[in-house]
Parts: sequence; structure tokens; C-alpha cells
Amino acid sequence: MFDIGVISYGTGALCFLILALVLMTGRRGRPQKTLLLYTCLASAAWLGITAYSLHAGNQLLLSYLLEPLRDLVLIVFLARIITNAACQKTTVARRHFRKIVTIGAAYSLLLMSLVFYRDTSGDHTAIIAGIDLLRAGFRTMAVVGLVLVEQLYRNTRPESRRACKYLCLGMGGLFAYDFYLYSNA
Repeated sequence: MFDIGVISYGTGALCFLILALVLMTGRRGRPQKTLLLYTCLASAAWLGITAYSLHAGNQLLLSYLLEPLRDLVLIVFLARIITNAACQKTTVARRHFRKIVTIGAAYSLLLMSLVFYRDTSGDHTAIIAGIDLLRAGFRTMAVVGLVLVEQLYRNTRPESRRACKYLCLGMGGLFAYDFYLYSNA
């Protein structure tokens, strides 16, 4: 009758949607706020589609296709904060940020292609030398996210660390859970 997965994913989607609505109010024009809004919307969409797919008993293909996109948006958000904090010149920060976004987008497209390939060709594909490339790809995204969270905390001035503590705990917990999930799969 009650499926804990549907309830959990649905609650998560609702929480991210509420946070997105809160972010839509107030002052505009700050790039970090806009990226955080996109992060919340991507997470809410992924969680909502996963909850619906679990409830309807459908395959989770769309959920698996959206997960690399959600990870990309999270990584882009963290990269934006780090590049703005680390680079004093805005042109250098923009150049580094564009490189990170380009590499992340290409990697996410590769993961989405692997998900689609796995779904269309069967379960025993994309395994090379005993390594499941899809799960290794998701683990790599989680490790990149953990590294970015660590770099954000490390590069924050000691007097400002209190302000980003909860962001680092939340994002670190999310990526650590993803890493554990795909390592154990």
C-alpha cells in the first residue's frame, strides 16, 4: 500500500520545489542564486519523475537519464562558486568555468548515452574487463562532486567557513550517498 521509495522521492521533490519557490523571490541578478535555483529545479524534477515511475511501476529509464543531468547541474553550481572565489579576475574565472561546464556536459552526455544503450541492448552490455562502465561513470560523478565540495570548503577563508558549512554538508552528503550507492551496486 505505502511504498517508502515513493514517499521518500516525493517528499524530496516537494522540498526542492519549495526551496526553488523561495529562491524565485527576492533580489535577482546573482549568478549563484540562479544556479542554485536550476539545481533545485533539476533535483525536484528528477525526484518527482523517480517517485512517479516507482508508483506507476514503469521502468526507471527517464529517471536514470535525468540523474547525470542533475549531477551536472550540482557540479556546475559548485564549480561556479569555486571559480568565483578562487580567481580574482573575472575573465580567468569565466574561462575556467566554461572548461568545467564543457567537460561536465560531455561526460553527462556520455553517461546518458550509456544509460540509453544499456536500456535498449540488454543488461550485460558496456562491461569491459569486469568493470561496469555505467556504474563506474556514476561513481566518477560522485567523486568529482566530493572533490568539489572539499575544494569549496578548503578554499573558503576560515572566517567565512561558517557560512558555507551547511552547503558543504548537504552537497557532501548527497555525493557521498551516491558514491556509496553505486559502489555497493
